[in-house]
Amino acid sequence: MNKLIIACLAFAALVILMGGCGSAGEDEATAQLTKAQFMKKARAVCAQTQEELRAVVAEPKVDYGKFASALGREAEALDAISGPVKVESKVEPLIENVAEASETVAREKQAAVEDPDASAYKEEASELRLAAC
Repeated sequence: MNKLIIACLAFAALVILMGGCGSAGEDEATAQLTKAQFMKKARAVCAQTQEELRAVVAEPKVDYGKFASALGREAEALDAISGPVKVESKVEPLIENVAEASETVAREKQAAVEDPDASAYKEEASELRLAAC
C-alpha cells in the first residue's frame, strides 16, 4: 500500500510540473496543442511514470531516491507540454503538487507516505481526468 501511494505521489509530481509549462516566450509560429492533444500527452507522461514507480516499489527495498526522481521527471515532463492557456492553468497546481510530493519523498522517504499533503495531487489528477497520475 505504501509503495502504491509513493508511486502515485511521484506520478502526480510529474503531472504538476508538466501543466505549469505554458506558451510564454514561445514563438507564435509554434503549433500549440489542442486540449485533447494536451491531455493525451499528459496521460502518456503519467502512465510512463506509473510504470517507473511500479518498478521501484517492486524492488525488495524501495529506493525513495528513484521514486522521488520519477515524480520529479513527471512534473517536468508535464510542465513541458504546451497547450491552451486555460488547460495549462488548470493543470499547473497539479504539477506544483507533484513536484512538492517529489521533494517530500526525497526528504522524508517512507514518512512521506503518511503525509496527506504528499498525496493531495491524486485528487486533483482525478478531477482533471488524469487518473493515471
